[in-house]
Amino acid sequence: MNSVAHGAKRRALQGASLSFFILLACSGIAAAQGTSYSVSEEATVQLDKTIKSASVDDGLSLAELAIDEGRYEQAVGILSGLLLRAPDNATLKLLLGDLYSRMGSFPQARLYVEDALASGKLTPEQVQDANIILALMAGGKPEAKDPFSMSGSLSSALRFRTNATGGTNSDIVLINDQAVAVQANAQEESDWDWSTTLSLRAGYEITSDIAMDTRGFLFVRKQRQETTNNLSVVQVTPGIRFDLVKEKELQVRVRPYVIGSAGELGGRAALMIGGAGVEAQQLVDRRWIFSQSAEYRYVDYRATTDRPGLENLDGDEKRLSAGATYLFTETLSGRLDYRGNWRDTNRESDDRIQHRYRGSVTYRYPFSFTEDKSRLRFAAAYTESDFEGLDRSISVNTVREDEQWEFDLSNTTPIAEDLTLDLSASYSTRDSNLPNFVTEDTTVSAGVTWRF
Repeated sequence: MNSVAHGAKRRALQGASLSFFILLACSGIAAAQGTSYSVSEEATVQLDKTIKSASVDDGLSLAELAIDEGRYEQAVGILSGLLLRAPDNATLKLLLGDLYSRMGSFPQARLYVEDALASGKLTPEQVQDANIILALMAGGKPEAKDPFSMSGSLSSALRFRTNATGGTNSDIVLINDQAVAVQANAQEESDWDWSTTLSLRAGYEITSDIAMDTRGFLFVRKQRQETTNNLSVVQVTPGIRFDLVKEKELQVRVRPYVIGSAGELGGRAALMIGGAGVEAQQLVDRRWIFSQSAEYRYVDYRATTDRPGLENLDGDEKRLSAGATYLFTETLSGRLDYRGNWRDTNRESDDRIQHRYRGSVTYRYPFSFTEDKSRLRFAAAYTESDFEGLDRSISVNTVREDEQWEFDLSNTTPIAEDLTLDLSASYSTRDSNLPNFVTEDTTVSAGVTWRF
């Protein structure tokens, strides 16, 4: 059934590219002639929003997104609105019939599918899809939804950095408030590194509003030279997701979780992190997508080396983020993000208040080895960090304050089904009132990602 639906959806998207003005005229004809289909209030609302669109392709793209995410009712509302404006569009009727059959509304589904067949406007492939849908409905059983779901990705990349050691580009550093010349191992050094990341996400739907939600990843980074920047980390985060609001254009959910982690992170190992987060996403006028989240977590890090000033660390973190995406066209979008982070631990020099602002522009263009489009993205970010306590090994008078700028240009090109080629180049510069933390870095990377 899923393959049939996918084929019908793809051909509907290909065959329904009518201009906005023609469909606007058709909507007047539909209103004058009437229709034998029952149209919900949701369809009327979606129609009003669709009229504001520059093309029907925008509405179909939104419906396709809703179908992919399993939000069939929202997709039905959007497509019903489009059908009011194009009552003779057989591909829209076929797609609506397929959606209603998935929802178990067989009488409504049969009405749309049979009308699409009777129009004589379906392609041979669409006729085959329609007959399969009718045959499956004849069995009298709606499509069963599997409560278990799993997805993930595996990526590997080679990266070159001009400041692979994270060393300062200042000529001096402070030690106990005394300015001394930078030692050779504290300066910038370029190097190559290779990294591999495996990410997994599994869920089990207990009810329509409650689900088990487990996430995990394995990250390995190996630098060409043997340094403390080599990492090997595995982390598992089991949690429970509660959907508080599941409206057509507003979703709100809360997720308490715990994290078990093994591996070294800069000389410390994160043993367990517990917390909870609230997420919300809202669609406004079919052009704006707003997202907000708040998160609280408890952290417990254990020192794995005997380096001076590196002791066990525990405390809590509070995070707040907000973002907005605007769809300029079907292929061009922009996004603004804010993220705040407040950390309070048993080590004052690690405590900080951090504010990060990021803007990006994404362009999707028709170059790839599959039907999917490539994605070109430019992003710029500014981060302000105010630390709460003194690091007395550096200065007993000055509390650290940092400002950092980051610029990134990335391109993702599909080279096979579920496989992409990822290229990126970035530049970052950090200024600080303590010269020990003045850094600059240029990075170029190339890799591949497989999503499953």
